[in-house]
Amino acid sequence: MRRLRGHRDKGLTLIEVMVSMLVILLIVIGAVSYMYACAWNARRAEVRITATRIGQVLLETWKLTGSYDGSGHWSWNVTDFDPTDPYFNLTLPDSFSSDGFDLGGIGPGELGDFNIAIDGVTYFVTLLFDSGTQPNVLTARVAWNKNLRSATLDSDYHYVDVTSYAIY
Repeated sequence: MRRLRGHRDKGLTLIEVMVSMLVILLIVIGAVSYMYACAWNARRAEVRITATRIGQVLLETWKLTGSYDGSGHWSWNVTDFDPTDPYFNLTLPDSFSSDGFDLGGIGPGELGDFNIAIDGVTYFVTLLFDSGTQPNVLTARVAWNKNLRSATLDSDYHYVDVTSYAIY
């Protein structure tokens, strides 16, 4: 059997294959991590947008609970607003209910605490008003847990304040 000098077997060595697999693995891990971070940030933004919309719906509906007396004046009492009332006509999900948490501390008058579950996230809403100003300042503080799956308000939460004014 005679060997030729300078003749090499054609193909890849085990080291070349291993290095190629390592490079491909690093690229795949980086791409998957980036996609996960993008999806998580999109979910967080969606939760914040939903919380803001809940606050806007409640404030706009709260402002419309007054009644016109026929002489050019509105009678309006913020404490009459109860979104859990079955006769309350609002397009909120059926999971809207009263609860016993406290998110106050941003105004002198507190109407009540409510919670609402949308898309698997429980939002905790406190409605506040300041009747000492003209026009009256209405605020909805909408909070949600950092752990989006928790159905009770933990000490570690995010919130948005949505403010509007009642002119009457």
